[in-house]
Amino acid sequence: MRELSDEGTIRGPFILVTGDLISNMDMRAAMETHQANKEKDKDAIMTCIFKKVMPGHPTRGLEDDVVVTLNPDTNRLLRFRNANSKRFDYDLELFNSHDVMDFRYDLMNTYIMICEAHVPARFTDHFDIQDMDSFIKGIIVDEEMCNESIYIHILEHSYAARVSNLRTYASVSHDIINRWTYPVVPDNNSPPEDQYIYRRRGVYLPNSVRPYKAVIHQNTIVGSETTIDRNTHIVDCVIGRKCEIGVNVKITNSYIWDEVTIKNDCVIDSAVLCSGATVKQGTTVSAGCILSYDTVVGPNTVLKLGTRVTVAGPRHMRNDSECSNDSEDTRCSDPDNVSETDVLGADHWGVIYRSDEDTGDSSDDGDDLERADSIESGMSGIPTAVNLTRYQIVQIPHLYPAILNLILMSVSMGKCVTVSRQGMLYRKILIMYLLKLMPVSTRIISQLRIS
Repeated sequence: MRELSDEGTIRGPFILVTGDLISNMDMRAAMETHQANKEKDKDAIMTCIFKKVMPGHPTRGLEDDVVVTLNPDTNRLLRFRNANSKRFDYDLELFNSHDVMDFRYDLMNTYIMICEAHVPARFTDHFDIQDMDSFIKGIIVDEEMCNESIYIHILEHSYAARVSNLRTYASVSHDIINRWTYPVVPDNNSPPEDQYIYRRRGVYLPNSVRPYKAVIHQNTIVGSETTIDRNTHIVDCVIGRKCEIGVNVKITNSYIWDEVTIKNDCVIDSAVLCSGATVKQGTTVSAGCILSYDTVVGPNTVLKLGTRVTVAGPRHMRNDSECSNDSEDTRCSDPDNVSETDVLGADHWGVIYRSDEDTGDSSDDGDDLERADSIESGMSGIPTAVNLTRYQIVQIPHLYPAILNLILMSVSMGKCVTVSRQGMLYRKILIMYLLKLMPVSTRIISQLRIS
């Protein structure tokens, strides 16, 4: 953005997107919204497009877990906070200056932004801004930049999602195969030499692929010039170009990139095989495994759950004997003192990659897993909204403390609090949290109505 500002090539409103975006939305409605906001508010600098996505949805990663505060009448963005925080602080001035606010937890930032021409200049003026999230927060919070405003446009029916990690990569790939992104689907967006044909049960095959007595089940796409031998079963997979798949192979829910070789009698389950990888005969690649470029595993071995193999690590092209047991590099050492030949097979090429998180150096790992579990388990029997005299909060269990802080703040300002939701479980949980906030005044309990 700073380079764009220095070059001065942008002289009017422009659309800013990330390179990992998949979308089929029509931008005309969002452009009209931005123009209308600009006419009403001359200080409007940007319109961010959010998609309505409930917590726990596969396309919504943990980094997209945000609480959005906005003015429901104008859709002006007031606050933008990451929901993974254990504490939410809202200044009283925010409540005093706005009679109506929505606290939304069902919105995902698509990182599609309609910007005014002077947005790049703001990056030049404020060198502490490193990404769009910090830019947005700076505009709506920083006193030096608060003369400008940001609005949002909520997308409900079109598709928009980012491929920011392996989880969203799998989810978006599945959505494309199931044609949720139409017209952005394989049979509409392939070059003439790789033209795909859409068949029943979500199977895409090019004319150059003729499986010989192989069974290709539902939700699978196979790239051109790929050969699949007899008695092979493939289901819920993405297979790239020029791959070689042998006899009696079973591939399930996996992503096979270009020029991958899988020999006879192999089992691949929920794994990612990067371009040039080779799986020797009789090898099982278990769920969560990742084979990086040009790696080789096998033969006749079973990779453990979540094994990651690479040739570009601290032991690039070394033998097991070249890494001593007293090595200080945690990615080189094996805590179980087991040779990689035993793990990866006699003909392996590559090493097991161990990140700092694998060695226990990350203290937030447990919290992240706990948050992920709460997101997944919090989808049933959880309220969709809490109404604080038109202060609406869409939330799940780990946000209860933050919600109750807002309840107490509203009550202290003389506002009546109404919690509406069918289901005794939520009522009991809410009352339990209230009783923990000792001392709880009679005035607070009397003004809390649960219907």
